[in-house]
Parts: sequence; structure tokens; C-alpha cells
Amino acid sequence: MAVLGVAGILALSLSSCGTATSNEPAGAMAAVSKVEKIADMVPADIKSQGKLTVATDATAGVPFSSFEADNKTIVGVAPDIARAIAQTMGLEIELVNTPFDTLIPGLQGNRYNMSASTMLDTEKRQQTITFVDFMKDGSAFLAKSSFGDDKLTLETICGLKVGVLRGSYEESEVTKSNEEHCAGNPVDIKIFDTKSNNRLALENGRIDVESESTAQVAYYAKTSNGKFKQAGVPYGEALIGLGFPKDSELVKAAQAALQELMDSGKYQEIMTANNLEETAVDSATINGKP
Repeated sequence: MAVLGVAGILALSLSSCGTATSNEPAGAMAAVSKVEKIADMVPADIKSQGKLTVATDATAGVPFSSFEADNKTIVGVAPDIARAIAQTMGLEIELVNTPFDTLIPGLQGNRYNMSASTMLDTEKRQQTITFVDFMKDGSAFLAKSSFGDDKLTLETICGLKVGVLRGSYEESEVTKSNEEHCAGNPVDIKIFDTKSNNRLALENGRIDVESESTAQVAYYAKTSNGKFKQAGVPYGEALIGLGFPKDSELVKAAQAALQELMDSGKYQEIMTANNLEETAVDSATINGKP
């Protein structure tokens, strides 16, 4: 996977919503063969359509989900995993670029068969959708290298301007910490509709720090040529899951497909190709359970 500078990543992430239907691998991902016993598990209505409709937030950015230079092809670990699952099921895939905070409502409204994004599997979200977990991650703070505090925590962000993604776990946790720890010196919480706008606000000095996935914070710190750094201790490590409508009959098939990818080594290839091997998991779980 090519390493882009932050400016290039932001440019790719600002593309408008769109869809792409393809069964071809993207980036460094190798093609995956259909597994008949798993294809037989696919619900009849999806099988008759011959494709999976998958929502992904393509503004999440490298290495999770972003647009190639053509502003059409969506790449990253989340779409790569979704493509591989579709191939294992013998299906095409239609990736729909969808704002993060509309992923769950879209699943609830059955507009998508599943979501593939940076969504943490939490008990609160399990009340409305079902997860098949495909990696682990947490949350962290990203700041300019000149930012003075390298040991920032949720308890010590009082008085800062903190950027978060609308509808994200980070929004919930920063808001809760603000209420519990910062009564006399509140956090100025800035909520953005895309991660790219969140990072742009940091780059332009409109916020002091932004909080998002630990893996992405580490990636941007590493590839920013010294412009950014991780400012503090990660929090809230949890599983990240593919999302499904609450009672979807596709869940078991998706779990079986993901487990097949793990058993064959294809899953590990995808994680390594996206520089995320340290966030890989050993088994495909549903809502964190086998």
C-alpha cells in the first residue's frame, strides 16, 4: 500500500458519496475463491441479486477506508475485508460511501446488507445492530508535534478544543468525560461530519487535539513527517465489527466467510497489506462472542 502524505490523504477523503460494484480485488489484495458451503448459507434474496450492498465511510481515511486517486475506487482494510467476504460467498459487491453517523440508521432501514467501517462493537450499539468482529482497536489523541502534553487522557482534556467525529465512540467518551471531570473548565467539543474535516481543523489550528482510532492516530503520526504526534495514552480498546441489521440472516454466513479467510491466511494478508497486522484478531466473533 502506498504511503500518502496527510494533504494527499485529506484530498482523497473529500470525495462525494458514490457507489462501486466490483468483485475484483483492490490494492494489494489477492483474489479469493468462492466456498460453496458458505455460498449456500447466503439468504435467498441476496443470492438472487448476486451482490452484497455494503456501506462504508470512505472519508475515514487510510488505512481504513478511502478513495483512490480516481475518486471512485474505495480501498482500505474495511472494503478489502468486505470484498473478500463477498468473493467467499460468490457475490459481487456494491460499496456505498456513507457518512459514519448514518451507517446504523441505514442498516436499521435495510438500505444496506452490511457496513464495513471503523465502528467499535459496543453494548449500546448491539441493541440496534449485530456485529461480526474483524479487528481490534481503541481510541487516542492526535496533536501537532508542538503540543505540550504527551500524557493526555480523557481526564486531563479540560479546557481544550477537541475534535471528534459525529456519532463516534470518541464523541460519546469525550462528552462523558467533559461532564464528569471538567465542570469548572469545560472541553470545547468540536463535532465534525468527516474524519478528514476533523484532521483539517487540527492542521489549521482550529482545535488543539482530535480523537479517533488508535491505529489511524499512529498512522498519521508516522506519515506526517514530524507534523503530528500521538498525545497521550490510548483508551477504550475494543473490537471493530462489520455491522448488520439486528436480525439479519446474513450474519452467520458472514462469520463463516470471515473465519474461512482467517483459516486460509487471506485475512492475515489483508491486514498486513494495510499495515494493520498488530490489530488482527484470531477468530471471527459475533458481538464479541464465538
